[in-house]
Amino acid sequence: MKVIGFDGWTVGSHNYRRLQQAFAAKHLKLSLLHLGSWGNETGRPLEELIDNLPVRDISYYRGSGFREIISRERPDVVIFLSTDAFAHRAFNRYCREAGVPTLHLFHGLQQFMETIPVENPLRSLFLLRGHLAKQLRHFLPNYFYALLQTGASLADWRRFVVDIVGRILRRRPQCAAPDSVADALCTYIDADVDYAIKNSGYELPQITVVGNPDLASFGLTQDLVDTWMPPTSSECNTFVYVETNLLGYGSIYRSPQEFVAHVESIHRTLLAGDCRLIFKPHPSTSAKILEQIERKGIEICNTQSFVKCLLGSLASIVEPSTAALIPALLGMPLLMASMGRLSRLEFGLLASYPRARYLHSMLELRHVLAEEKSAFDPNLTHRWILENSGPLPAHMMPDRVADALLALILMSRERHVQR
Repeated sequence: MKVIGFDGWTVGSHNYRRLQQAFAAKHLKLSLLHLGSWGNETGRPLEELIDNLPVRDISYYRGSGFREIISRERPDVVIFLSTDAFAHRAFNRYCREAGVPTLHLFHGLQQFMETIPVENPLRSLFLLRGHLAKQLRHFLPNYFYALLQTGASLADWRRFVVDIVGRILRRRPQCAAPDSVADALCTYIDADVDYAIKNSGYELPQITVVGNPDLASFGLTQDLVDTWMPPTSSECNTFVYVETNLLGYGSIYRSPQEFVAHVESIHRTLLAGDCRLIFKPHPSTSAKILEQIERKGIEICNTQSFVKCLLGSLASIVEPSTAALIPALLGMPLLMASMGRLSRLEFGLLASYPRARYLHSMLELRHVLAEEKSAFDPNLTHRWILENSGPLPAHMMPDRVADALLALILMSRERHVQR
């Protein structure tokens, strides 16, 4: 059976690559179709293998539209990692028209991806300037013709206008567009099920919880869950800062220098107390920013060493992100960065973690840690971890996605026969 993954570029291809082995074992042939040549990732080959994953750029089809590509490839199912973008919604519309079932695979804890405030709209628009040309040339016309060719309703056209305005103002609509909803959805953990129902337009029977693959990616094996203990060595005086690239979102910070100064300020405060900072960057944080941070004498922690750094630290200072869940699942104190410009950040699920505390100022650090220690309830913490780790073992997540996909294909075929 043929499975096509659809994405705007190849940067997220690891989300598909980790599915390959489980898919192949169940006779699901997976490939990726991406839109890199439309502007997000120009210069890639028309066709290539990325860690044995067959990958094609849209230009491989020499000008064919989405409808023609679906007719030519005849996939049994299409997978999306996100469905909000106009191009993804267009492809989803054509899949519906052709009777091809679709599956939306959340590629992180979705609630963290949608809560970042935009406090600097001018900088946000400045960062978006590079997207304008490709939107006008490819994405908007493509969706416009998809609406025409699939017989869109007046409500669909009205929503198109509303969404364009919302993107300019960086305001997310309260309800999902009907054509952004796939036939089925896979979430990492139970906490995102409610989010998907309230914000993404799904109904409970459409949703399967498959586990959090980030646990495996970071090396957080099942035997390490809820095992953090306070370091006994006086040399273990580190704090790990988990960052989510607020600068890249065009929110919060006025400039890269302001962000680096924020990190350096935390570092200096810790040094004054005979502690030090380890910085865990978001994967999309630029190399230039990391170079500036390293020049300040701050250690950078990569994905492979993340869990090791956490296990040897006193606590983790976090911005809202999927990676910020890792220290919570280890069972360590979690300090939610709410100082200065970060005061409006929302932490969603993390705020319910029993060992989580808001950190409004670095001057409060010792007091907050002492208060958390005195209130620590190991049983309450353990229950929270069990509820929010997702199905275990985490490395079985691809198998669960494959099973959900097979069930979707079977259901789609049964409906076709009934018609």
